[in-house]
Amino acid sequence: MEEKLDSRLVTEANRRFYDTIAEAYEKVDSRRNQNEQHAWLQKVLLGVKSQASATGPAERFIDVGAGTGFLAIQARRLFSDVTAADISQEMLNRIGDSKIKTLLAPADKIPLTAGCMDAVGCFATLHHLFDPRQLFGEAFRLLRDGGVLYTDHDISAEF
Repeated sequence: MEEKLDSRLVTEANRRFYDTIAEAYEKVDSRRNQNEQHAWLQKVLLGVKSQASATGPAERFIDVGAGTGFLAIQARRLFSDVTAADISQEMLNRIGDSKIKTLLAPADKIPLTAGCMDAVGCFATLHHLFDPRQLFGEAFRLLRDGGVLYTDHDISAEF
């Protein structure tokens, strides 16, 4: 019997994969090396914060599909309240910044109150999802009026 591919299967496959490779992830993917300054990303996040600040204080940032926290760690330099959400607890365990809240959750079902975030960020996340539109809907739900969604570093030209 052939199993139909659906979002649950994709999510579970991603979770199992990242739980398995979490220990070696930073060594294998050196683009996220926290020893580098990543000045380009700080400029982008400064722009995100500036845009979100146009309609009110911008201190609450969530990194969806956070992995080991590359984007969340960079965001902590500018936002005082940062959450990292991911489907892999093993990846979240490697964030190493006690000021970043972690949340075990899929990108399309974040258990937070509507309108609770000033900015939502996704770094190299969209191409892992069965249907990225679900993440966009969830980001819209999480963002307060005037909040900003930032996505980047997706490997498919479709994004």
